[in-house]
Amino acid sequence: MAKDTAESERRRSQRRSVYLKASISHATLSEDLLCTVREISQDGARLELPHARDLPLAFLLRLDGETELRLCTTAWRSDNRVGVEFSQAIIERNAVSRIAVLNFHMA
Repeated sequence: MAKDTAESERRRSQRRSVYLKASISHATLSEDLLCTVREISQDGARLELPHARDLPLAFLLRLDGETELRLCTTAWRSDNRVGVEFSQAIIERNAVSRIAVLNFHMA
């Protein structure tokens, strides 16, 4: 329980428990891999799939029923789970940080 609390305090946005089917695409994969999204937030997700350790560091994720592809970067992995950050969220967060620094130096 203490571990869960510590992990949630480090997250930028609250994750919620879900059970969503999804697929993973990457140029090195001969076909899309099916996975299950078990937690999701604005910034990332926890995925379950066999052989998660074999995934590339970055890949595209499509949730069933959505047309949007999410560019994912691997944050951590175990045998059958992988935590990912949605790269668009990372890009937007870095842009906001750069703007804040520029505004600070211009003031």
